[in-house]
Amino acid sequence: MACSGQRKGAGCLFIGDIASEKPHNGASDWSRDIPGLGTQVFECTDAHRMWDMLQAGLQQARSRWKICGVIAEGTGCAAALALACQLPVDGIVLIDPALPARNPFGRERTPVRPDFFQARKVVRRLAAFARRNLALCVSDMLVVAHSPVDSRRAVRRAFGNPANCRVNRLYVSGDCAKELFTIREFEVKEAISRFLLHKEAPKPLAENSEMCIIYG
Repeated sequence: MACSGQRKGAGCLFIGDIASEKPHNGASDWSRDIPGLGTQVFECTDAHRMWDMLQAGLQQARSRWKICGVIAEGTGCAAALALACQLPVDGIVLIDPALPARNPFGRERTPVRPDFFQARKVVRRLAAFARRNLALCVSDMLVVAHSPVDSRRAVRRAFGNPANCRVNRLYVSGDCAKELFTIREFEVKEAISRFLLHKEAPKPLAENSEMCIIYG
């Protein structure tokens, strides 16, 4: 690991939807072009070793940047919180936090990803670990969600009520879909950047759904 004198700038470990039924390559639209932040994308090549790989990924990111946060999306949010309970993190951003479905497939349907069921099991274990140990998480947190209801329900159901950390929320209003990729994508990413770099709480992006259109 590089010494602290060699670390410069700011960056983040980006954890995508690691329990997706499709093959996981780590990248998403949220992992690109975040102003002022370098990005190291976590790729899970072996679901059985996911936790070890997550810890190694964060340690590597922390060795590169003086300021190092964690940005996670979907089921990756459980991993982000579990990491923040054990290792120093300069801020956490949870984008549309979720847990994998318990029984998402019917008799005639199977996941494309061969290790899907193992990945889902690991993510649920990480969520349970985070829920038990959130008192140890002292990093400021930003939850980016489709609506206040979605944000509170997802965080409470998946992770309980965080303790000892400041929780900020940014709601992207709209009626079309739950995906958070919007015509104001740059403004969302700008708010994420200011939060991680300067601990600046985000301001509402719009007062009504017509001002911020969401599309899938």
